[in-house]
Amino acid sequence: MYKINKKLRILFIMIFIAFTNHYAQSFEKKETIECLKEKKETKENCFRIAEDYYNKKDIEKAKEYYEIACILDHGISCGNLGIIYHYGELNQKIDYNRAASYYEKGCKLKDGLSCNNIAFLIEKGYIQSSDNPLDLYQIACEYKFGMGCNNAGIFYLNGINTEKDIIKAREYFEKSCNLKFPKGCGNLGYIYDKGIGVEKNYNEAVKFYTFACKNADVWSCGNLGYLYEFGYGVEQNIDIALRLYNIACNQKDGWSCNNIGYIYDTGKGVEKNYKTALEYYQLACDYKDALGCSNVGLYFENGIQVEKDLNKAKMYFELSCRLGNKNACKKE
Repeated sequence: MYKINKKLRILFIMIFIAFTNHYAQSFEKKETIECLKEKKETKENCFRIAEDYYNKKDIEKAKEYYEIACILDHGISCGNLGIIYHYGELNQKIDYNRAASYYEKGCKLKDGLSCNNIAFLIEKGYIQSSDNPLDLYQIACEYKFGMGCNNAGIFYLNGINTEKDIIKAREYFEKSCNLKFPKGCGNLGYIYDKGIGVEKNYNEAVKFYTFACKNADVWSCGNLGYLYEFGYGVEQNIDIALRLYNIACNQKDGWSCNNIGYIYDTGKGVEKNYKTALEYYQLACDYKDALGCSNVGLYFENGIQVEKDLNKAKMYFELSCRLGNKNACKKE
């Protein structure tokens, strides 16, 4: 077996270090050559370098190259800079005004995310502006940003900063869904589920809820579970309903947790299990679901699975009332 003497080993190490340093310097030089503030044609290169650093969690370096790209009028880079300041990704320092300045430029450069996010900052009162968030959400939608279309739909559905317009709401949800934004499909499913401005169509509701649920919109999973529980638009199947409710409940959707509790409470397609029912009712209440709190109150009022305790029952009824359950207010 051959052995490398100590001097030769040290020489190899020195050569390796020199090669590594040369490569790193060459990479830095290559970056500088590819990304130049003076040359607009290099903006895509700047963006790609920034993305590479961002994916490696080097936010400081990513910001440096996003800034160059943004100076060179790369809209997505401006939007990404906005995100860094919006969410405090750099040293945990949130700066809404600085985020807004980058979003504003990104929006002018037709980056839909930027238009959507500056609208959000205005809507939530994080920055002061005379602009109507709805206008900006609509612009985001024009730039093919699905979340913007969905948000515009919500404004029209609820009459926020505009007259309520169900037809326009549906149109924006359709645009959002066509752009594969899950929440937009979920809201479109809700329109057909409840017959809002259209004839009720459970088959359409199932179709849109299913797409949204498969793409991580947990609210739609819960709504789809309800359709399976009652057999609306699908064959009734309590097992599937429970599976869908659980997906949503595990993501803190209190309404779905309460529905699971009710199924075990009443023995609907399963063996009655008051212990499991109470656990889910309590989860629902923890997630601010009014009916969940009321149902926990009923268990304490009647001593089901727990020792009867009218004071605790009253506490849960009061909580349910504060969460909007008027029937619980009568039991305080």
